[in-house]
Amino acid sequence: MPQSKRRDVLQPIPTRVLYLGVLVVFSASLLTLYQVVIDWRGRVETSRARALYEMVHTTVPTRPTDTPGVVAWLNGEVRRFLQTQAGAFPQSLLSWQRGKDIPPPLDNLGDVLLAGTGAPLAPMPQNLDLETPTVDLQLRTQFFATQSGEPFVVTRRTALGAADLSDPDNRSNRFLQDALTAINAAKSELDRARPERRNGVQIVRFFALCEDGTMVTKPYLAQNADADATRRALQREGAELRKRPLLPSLVSNEFFFTFDYSEPAHPFYSGLYLDLAGSGLIASLSVPLAGQDGRLKGLIGMDIAFDIDWDAFTRHIGAPLEAALVSPETEPEPGAHPWRRLVAHIEAPPALKQALLSLASTDTPPSRYQTPTSIHHGYVAGTGALTAFAVKRGTWLVLLFPHTEPRFPWFSTALLVGLFLALLVGFEWSRYRGEVARRHAVAEFNEKQNLLNSMNIPLSVVDPNTEEVIFGNQAAQELGIRPGRRFRELIPEEPAVREHYEHMQFAGDAARRAYGLPLDVPGGRRYAVIRSIAVTAPIAGIQAEAHHRLGVLFILEPQRDLGLYNQALVTATQQDIRNKLTGLLNHGVDTLARVLHRTLARGGQDAFALWLAGYVSNRIHVIAWLLSHWEETPPLPAEYAVSAGNLTQTLQRLEEVFAVVRDDAHLRAQLNWNNGVLAESDGEGPVFEVELDWPEAFQVIIPLRGGMGFFLHEVLVNAVRHGCPGDRPLLRIELDPVARQIHFCAENRTEAEPLEGETKAYGGKALLASTARLFGWHNLRFSLEAGKFRVGWSIDAVERADQNQAD
Repeated sequence: MPQSKRRDVLQPIPTRVLYLGVLVVFSASLLTLYQVVIDWRGRVETSRARALYEMVHTTVPTRPTDTPGVVAWLNGEVRRFLQTQAGAFPQSLLSWQRGKDIPPPLDNLGDVLLAGTGAPLAPMPQNLDLETPTVDLQLRTQFFATQSGEPFVVTRRTALGAADLSDPDNRSNRFLQDALTAINAAKSELDRARPERRNGVQIVRFFALCEDGTMVTKPYLAQNADADATRRALQREGAELRKRPLLPSLVSNEFFFTFDYSEPAHPFYSGLYLDLAGSGLIASLSVPLAGQDGRLKGLIGMDIAFDIDWDAFTRHIGAPLEAALVSPETEPEPGAHPWRRLVAHIEAPPALKQALLSLASTDTPPSRYQTPTSIHHGYVAGTGALTAFAVKRGTWLVLLFPHTEPRFPWFSTALLVGLFLALLVGFEWSRYRGEVARRHAVAEFNEKQNLLNSMNIPLSVVDPNTEEVIFGNQAAQELGIRPGRRFRELIPEEPAVREHYEHMQFAGDAARRAYGLPLDVPGGRRYAVIRSIAVTAPIAGIQAEAHHRLGVLFILEPQRDLGLYNQALVTATQQDIRNKLTGLLNHGVDTLARVLHRTLARGGQDAFALWLAGYVSNRIHVIAWLLSHWEETPPLPAEYAVSAGNLTQTLQRLEEVFAVVRDDAHLRAQLNWNNGVLAESDGEGPVFEVELDWPEAFQVIIPLRGGMGFFLHEVLVNAVRHGCPGDRPLLRIELDPVARQIHFCAENRTEAEPLEGETKAYGGKALLASTARLFGWHNLRFSLEAGKFRVGWSIDAVERADQNQAD
């Protein structure tokens, strides 16, 4: 545009317009504040669900009382629910704290326990022959015992005598005698003094715990319970004791052994908590048990269950949580899949049922030792955490803690930020006018500097009048090009070199020029091509003024690339050979680059596009390695291991590349693949087939990462490009365990003429032959028989030792 019009466009914005913008921003701020208040209320509503989700989506506690996590939440929710049920539940139990004082509804039960500790000593207990599933409890053992006709479940450390009750001198056996005597006395008193159930209170079990780890438990059954019911109750109680291999976890231990045995005995109240054995909401009473004559100390107690309307409690749980009750027809088996048993009988909201179906569809059930058998826990990605509680016998409470995110007033905030930025641009417009040129130069320099840093290319700024170095990046300083040093000091004292350097300093007025020089730097002599650029405007980032020159150094390796000093080592024929080899090796990069271009042009931003970009870079690295080692004699150092899993991933990625070409007719035409395998492809199924017999215990060692993929890419591209239309090339890979070799064979149908005796010196076969030679592979062969072209080779395999096997 004309210069006069450009000055009009760059005129400052009037002050009244800027102040009007301030008023608009202030009004938008008030609007945003109002929107933030509204949206924050929604955030508070979802924060509770978010906190609960974070609390339960990773783990479930194995102890019930005062334990953080989902059980603590359930205890608190039950307390809040029971507080609303006035008259239906003793409110004193909710407010009563655990300790020495017993709530009034339970004080008589504490007296019964105390009276049991003073009962006359009964005979030694006897072993009870009752079938116990074989479970590895490591350092513990579990057995059944009986005293005075009453059966018990016992678990203790194996070192205490396992299930041997015949030794009366065994201190653990004597504690069992004390504990069973006290429990039987308390049970007899309760059978005489009160019915089995009264006012919603039910005794679940008696238990005893010794200071040496011995634990006794006895389910409380009605006096008229038959033998089968007693046996089932004992076996169920034993299963609860066995659900953790290291130690029993049927009852909580937070309030155990808090007694002072020197004081008069008194009951101890635990408070309300959820029973790990599935009896619902319970409380525990315990009293100290101190034997005579050196007997071990311990305690006896009882678990007391309370009736709760769990249907009403389920309705009490508010959004965004979802809850449902389910009553399976059968008891869960240890180690069985819990969710499949629950989903078959549940009627629940859609989100909860869908999450339950997702967990039930998994093939592997959770470990029986992962969580208590009365609590199941699972996580569904994108939906939330799922927890199931055994709230009473045969009834489970299933809860979905959804994965929610709080809302944020993005629109109002974005509007406010946009107006503020617009106002800021208006205020700063005049100052920006003078810095446009400088920022443009800095941006251009930063772009080039980032590229140079990525490529590790030295960059320096030199004053041409004094040859003083003004600036040097990290790569330049590693070469000794530091600020304050004269660049001439790096030039060797050789007449030809000095003459060439002086000539380039007076080569004319051209803004850009390039020349090559040897440099004496730390570590020895290096050869570089210097690209010298005149600085046209000050660049503050590199301290460059308008009269300075910007130099970019390209360090050349190996030395024979420098024709000035190595013309005798590089003949025209050798240079022609390397040019042909470079073109041959790079044709695969061109193919992959075109595939990447088409993928990105169609909007592909997935993992395949990211992988393909990295694969192109790695392939260039492999090409560079092959060129630098082309004339070396193997064996070369083996530095990279390839396993069957690596090979499977490589073949999967190559299949994706071929699929992109197959589905794009324009790309096939660009690659000249219209006459090969993909010419008549129906677009269904894989482009090539693989028969893989490579055990995971074996792997191959190659000198270069990416070498296996490079070799397979060349073989499969040749098969796809030159195969018959509609054909599906076959790659067979099998292990020879005797020779400890992995044999590869790729074949495809072709209409080509029989193989000639001679091959081109720089054709694809020569490339594969040289690559196989450098990698130390065997028996590379090419054959054309019965219309099928085959390429085969063999690689030595090594076997990996099992990590758990001694060497």
